[in-house]
Amino acid sequence: MLRNIEQTTESLLSEISFDCPEAFASQEGFAFQAFECAVFETELPNNRYAYTACNIHSKKADLIERRRKPLRHTDEDIAGILRRLQKSWVAGKGRLEIDSNTPLREEKLRAVMYELFRSVLPRYGYIVRDGQIELARKLLDAIAGRGTLLAEAAVGIGKTIAYIIIAVLVKRSRLNEHWNTTYFPEINAVDWRRMPVVVSTASIALQRAIEKDVIPEISRILLENGVINTPIKAVLAKGKSHYICEHNLRAYMRFEKKPEIASVLRRIALDGSKIDLAEIDAGTSGAGLSAHIKKKICVPGRCYKNCPNENECRFKAFRETIRKGTADIIICNHNLLLADAKLRAETGNSVLPQYQMMVLDEAHEVLQAARSIYGSALDAGTIADISRTVLDL
Repeated sequence: MLRNIEQTTESLLSEISFDCPEAFASQEGFAFQAFECAVFETELPNNRYAYTACNIHSKKADLIERRRKPLRHTDEDIAGILRRLQKSWVAGKGRLEIDSNTPLREEKLRAVMYELFRSVLPRYGYIVRDGQIELARKLLDAIAGRGTLLAEAAVGIGKTIAYIIIAVLVKRSRLNEHWNTTYFPEINAVDWRRMPVVVSTASIALQRAIEKDVIPEISRILLENGVINTPIKAVLAKGKSHYICEHNLRAYMRFEKKPEIASVLRRIALDGSKIDLAEIDAGTSGAGLSAHIKKKICVPGRCYKNCPNENECRFKAFRETIRKGTADIIICNHNLLLADAKLRAETGNSVLPQYQMMVLDEAHEVLQAARSIYGSALDAGTIADISRTVLDL
């Protein structure tokens, strides 16, 4: 397992306990315990000292350091030996670590959650908010109890950070695997492990803020404090019209007359990693693409049969990446979430992969999204089209 070794000094020091485990009470030289290990100091000839870590559960031992002087109980000295211990093959989990090969219990996650909101986040400038902690606790209880939570949070309470942290705790701890064999016997543990958490919002601005600001910040904090071992991976999923179609892009390039726009299109065609039309403008040095051009080069509602660009289709590759289940969190809007539900009900297919937890932010906008997905609209333009069709019969 890849273990994060860049914890801050303060978070490392919080791992230490000077209480000797009962299993080693008769053994001399106990120094401290951390990362599920007891560390012992042994005086060697020539005034040297050796420090050995012994795993509390497996009893396996590893020599982690030799030094000329005994361990001084200063922050710098203790943090140094803790970093060596953390790299040792006998080291176990940190006090707050939730990345796990086996599902963790709700009690462990609740303890980690309280520690994060009351002790860890304040070190990064966040204010302790009782309402935020209460929201996070109720959300964790709802997920652990296979329930649903309907919550109204005041502006500024920090609800986004609350549900992102809970989403990561649930996903990385494999909490939901505790009951999958009973309620969903057809889903195996590997599939559960891959299932992301879906976060659905109504506004593009909030989606971008979650992807670009909130998740990277929370990921950094959790990594630095040993809660997770690898960065949080998030994917922003949108409707087809937000992405570049390889076939439409190449077809439109042949007819573009303006040199500056043609240059932008060629650059997009050469850079196969570009797919989101919303991100194209940011990298074009002022030569943006109009809404008309974006409409011409986006993925159509129904892809072409026998498309000549199928093998190099970046949208297809993007969809496959989402389906492989490598993301911890998938961010989408209410329309895409409801369209996915409709597609599942009508055809058995889906736009989003199977997910184990769903958060609906800006839930007051869901009704309007449902009307647009499940309803039919009749406006003046449509009436005129129908009238002309009837008159032509």
